[in-house]
Amino acid sequence: MDDLREQIKAISDLHTQLQSIRHIPAALLRRPLAVSNDPFGGSSSYSLKADFERLSNLGDTLRSEVVQKALQGAQDRLQADDTQLDGNYRRENRKRRWGVFALHQQ
Repeated sequence: MDDLREQIKAISDLHTQLQSIRHIPAALLRRPLAVSNDPFGGSSSYSLKADFERLSNLGDTLRSEVVQKALQGAQDRLQADDTQLDGNYRRENRKRRWGVFALHQQ
């Protein structure tokens, strides 16, 4: 049971990290390379290096043995589940409702 708790915590922590960096790819594309808020020509207060380090750390976390074991365990449990429940149930339900709505509009 402790192993399952550890796996759940590892996946939850990974999810938190993913949520915290979701803005980085778009921000890297929009941000000018040299940003200076100092009117006297000082150095930039923003560093691309910090974002790349966060991405690198996320990659390390994702490749870690604990996270890989948790992801494999989740996949095994999903395949062993005979209920045929899908993680995209809400999405499928919305698509189904939208399809019915579209039919009534015609």
